[in-house]
Amino acid sequence: MLNTILVEGIVTKGCWRYGGAEFIRLACYPDPDRSRGNDANQANFITIRCEGPLALLAANLKEGDRIQVQGTLCSRSYDIPLQTYARKAQGPSTSLAALRQQAEKWADISMRHVINEVYAERLVIVNRNRRGHGKDNSPATAEVSQAP
Repeated sequence: MLNTILVEGIVTKGCWRYGGAEFIRLACYPDPDRSRGNDANQANFITIRCEGPLALLAANLKEGDRIQVQGTLCSRSYDIPLQTYARKAQGPSTSLAALRQQAEKWADISMRHVINEVYAERLVIVNRNRRGHGKDNSPATAEVSQAP
C-alpha cells in the first residue's frame, strides 16, 4: 500500500528532542483555492519526527522557517498515568487540588494516548525566517534525505 505524505508549513515554537529524534511542530495552512468553510484560514498543526541526518538539520530550524517534508504517516501509542494527567490539567485551583489528591490514590490507573506523526524521509528548507537566522533569508538553503 502507498503511504507517502508531502507537507509544507511554518515551524512553530513547539519543537523538542526525545530519544535521539527531533520533533517539529508545523503549522500548515490550507490552499486558498480550496474552500473549507468557516475555518478556511485556520492552520492545521502536524508533528514531524526526524531521525539521523534529518535530526541534525531539524535541530537548527527556527520558529518561522518554512519547510517541506516528505515521509510516511505513522501512529504510535503510549500510556499517560493519571497522576501525570492531573498534574498537567488546568482549571479552578480548588478542583485541581482535589483531582491531584485523588490521582495519588489511584497511581495504577493510566490512559492510552495515540498520536499520528509524519516520519520524515526528506526535508527541504524553503525559506528561512530572517529573525531567527540573522541576515540569511535565502530560499532552498538546505535539503537532506534519510537513507532508506
